[in-house]
Amino acid sequence: MPKSSIFMTVVLVLLSGLFSCSKDDQEEHAGSDSVLLEDTFHILSVQPEDGAEKIPQKTSLIAQFNSEIDNETVFPGSITLVQNSSFIQGSLHVDGKSLHFQPNDNLTYSSSYTWSVVSGIRGKSGKMLTTTSRMSFQTQEYVDQIQPQLLHVSPLDNASGVAVDTSIELTFSEPILEASITTENFSLLDASGHQVPGIFDTSGSHV
Repeated sequence: MPKSSIFMTVVLVLLSGLFSCSKDDQEEHAGSDSVLLEDTFHILSVQPEDGAEKIPQKTSLIAQFNSEIDNETVFPGSITLVQNSSFIQGSLHVDGKSLHFQPNDNLTYSSSYTWSVVSGIRGKSGKMLTTTSRMSFQTQEYVDQIQPQLLHVSPLDNASGVAVDTSIELTFSEPILEASITTENFSLLDASGHQVPGIFDTSGSHV
């Protein structure tokens, strides 16, 4: 066999061995990561998630772990909820693999909150949560779902002897948005059914 052929054969064998070792090393490394993850006590999911928006006023914080929680290792600061550097008071509850935090009061509309699941909690296996996870979320905007009610009208219905320069006054159950008062939803008609011209003036719940 020529010397050049022998040299090429040796090179191919060496390269083949190197690629084989590299593949084995990668598989071993990947397998070790998987084993390490399974061997730890860690959080699988949280609600609300980091960056969540439009969270309702009445909401609870939930951290789901990969195994059951040792209730004896849960303390008042295991979950913290903060708004503008102020800690929000609430109660903790363990339910199997889940840790719940229920605020004592409703959250504020259109506000940013930061909450944390603090290290030190242990699973029933004895393994400990070694890192603190921090999340933030934004609460929903206020939506007025209660329609204003008309409480009083002056002059009263079927009133007589009313002066010709009298203003029509309406009192509602809540402040009225001035831009919402138009000739389409508020009009004064004469005896012939013609609209009487005029101007609108609002002050709080009075029109």
